[in-house]
Amino acid sequence: MKYTEGSHEWPMQREHRRIENTEDIKEILKLSKIGHLGLTMDGKPYVVPVNFVFRGGDILITCFLQLNE
Repeated sequence: MKYTEGSHEWPMQREHRRIENTEDIKEILKLSKIGHLGLTMDGKPYVVPVNFVFRGGDILITCFLQLNE
């Protein structure tokens, strides 16, 4: 599996951790509460920890852009 952005391609770095079985993926999502969402801004990647719920085949992600006290 490769990640492609424009003309650049990067191979999956941890091939031994690949999970392709749909039922295994669903079970991991059911048991997890925190995920890591990878994004890019201005061509630079970054990762945001997010809380999520997996229900009925859908993933609902919750996060705060700014915390006001």
